[in-house]
Amino acid sequence: MKRLLSAAIAIGLVWAAAVFAETGPAPKGKGEITVKTGKGPLPVFTYKPARFSSGPVLFVFHGQKRNADKYRDYTIPLAEKMGAMVAAPCFGEDVFPGAAYAQGKIVRDDGSLQPKKEWSFTAGSEVVRAVLAREGNPRRSYFFLGHSAGGQFLVRFTAVEESQAQRVIVANPGTYVFPRADREWPYGFGKLPAELDGEKNIRRFLAAPLTVLLGQADTNNSTEAGNFPATPEA
Repeated sequence: MKRLLSAAIAIGLVWAAAVFAETGPAPKGKGEITVKTGKGPLPVFTYKPARFSSGPVLFVFHGQKRNADKYRDYTIPLAEKMGAMVAAPCFGEDVFPGAAYAQGKIVRDDGSLQPKKEWSFTAGSEVVRAVLAREGNPRRSYFFLGHSAGGQFLVRFTAVEESQAQRVIVANPGTYVFPRADREWPYGFGKLPAELDGEKNIRRFLAAPLTVLLGQADTNNSTEAGNFPATPEA
């Protein structure tokens, strides 16, 4: 009987630890958590300063190399200075191939709207909600930071997705979405499905706390390596 009780307790502790790992707060220092989204689980690389308590969360969106762990590491000095947590989700090539990450995968080739669960922007919102919930405060303040393809992602995310980010900072995005209906998505608001109400989104986009940073040394505009789109629209 004692053996059965001990076994039951051990199983219960293992189960509780597994549940806590999926729902509890991220550890102090460097860590990695998994967030369930409509497109499947996404890894999120985290960092918490030793003194982290009520500070904001810095959500960092990686570039084309999808090296979210490196972007987490790059942001640690800022997190230490601000007393902030870092959360850097990884949008894998297997889940969001090619431009599906940066451009959202919101519209099919025929111009019809994809189900929202297919959008990379929806997955981004799910990551935000999950991280804030795990940290015990869904209303905790947060910031968005994105570089290169991550900057493209955030520019377009801001165009069509609601958020409460205190500031959206994009650095050196290769392309932009312009607040114009005469340019087609993903470079403008033209020909978006009626469900997205282009005019409404343009107004919200113009009101967003969006900051664009451009590096003076980031001057390579070559399309030969396939890193930059060469279409007239881009």
